[in-house]
Amino acid sequence: MKFREIRVGELDDLIASGWYRRQKIIPITPSRAISQAINPNAYPNDIALLMAVAEDDSLAGFAGILPARLYLARAEPERFFYNSCWWIHPDKGRRVSMPLFYRMLEITRGRMVLADMTEHTEKIVDGTGRFRVQKPAEGIYLWFRGGAGTFLSRKSGYRPWVKLLASPVDLAINGMQYLRLQGMQIAAGSDTFTVRPASVEQQDVNEFIDRMCAGNPLTRRASDLKWILRTPWLIPCKLCKKGTHQYPFSWKVESFVQHVLRIDHNQLLVGVAVVNFRDGIAKVPYLYVLQGSEEPVAQALLFWLLRQPAHGLLTWNQYLLRELKRLNLPAVIKRKVYKRTAYNLVLSEVLDTSFELQDGDGDSVFT
Repeated sequence: MKFREIRVGELDDLIASGWYRRQKIIPITPSRAISQAINPNAYPNDIALLMAVAEDDSLAGFAGILPARLYLARAEPERFFYNSCWWIHPDKGRRVSMPLFYRMLEITRGRMVLADMTEHTEKIVDGTGRFRVQKPAEGIYLWFRGGAGTFLSRKSGYRPWVKLLASPVDLAINGMQYLRLQGMQIAAGSDTFTVRPASVEQQDVNEFIDRMCAGNPLTRRASDLKWILRTPWLIPCKLCKKGTHQYPFSWKVESFVQHVLRIDHNQLLVGVAVVNFRDGIAKVPYLYVLQGSEEPVAQALLFWLLRQPAHGLLTWNQYLLRELKRLNLPAVIKRKVYKRTAYNLVLSEVLDTSFELQDGDGDSVFT
């Protein structure tokens, strides 16, 4: 077994190498490599990827490191690191899991955050005794329109006639939902809160984002969003090149679009949102809100989402969750989902135990 460490400045060479082209399972996708190579928080010599290579020269495991900035009051930004991925081959990698993990801790000097863990990973991380594991954050997975035909068409063994049978059912459900949602919007009354497309490049939007981040040391600033929105990690299938590579995490999707929205009240900017649409499901990685405007901004954003060609919403955002509960939004499917996070005890010296991650923190904003 060999262990390799790939630096940020070496990512382009890795994906162009013969070894990479020969792999069935790859440790990083081209889109992720391109993005991480220009991460404004990374240096060329930062280690971005750890790999365990088996005797047959194939991949036995890998782990990713994503440099970020910690913004503290009355101090210069400090560096910390997200774990962006951690994968072990079920047969070849049985003995490499923890060596990769502990090497990550060594490289990051213990300044590491895991923003979205599986329950299995949570147990491993907690067992090391080196992390403060947060109580799982409760979110919601909400389908407000029928989309069975679209959903089933992505499943293996799909047959076209299945979608034909499902489509009339979806149509009936969506008709009823449309009437119910229209009634809700009318009941809410005409509003002076407007939602419009925006850009992080706009000066007022840029300044608003950075101002609203005050007090939350982990939330990404406008400079990070500029980089993220320029370099998406997900590739719509219509843009995919044919190939044999497999990647254990999110990569190829049916559709992926990102929006930046501004919410104004009487011509005053009171909210900025980053919204992802992936395969018909909306996510809100970042929502920056002027204090005192949380409820109407969340309501305006939700009603905007309901007018979009999306089937549902996945969110842990507390403003949106409170407004969803208050509105009692009619849903076809509604279920609780949980996000598990942890941060190294080294960071507990500078992080308050009550801090909250936004939905997009870690690498979630990319997916």
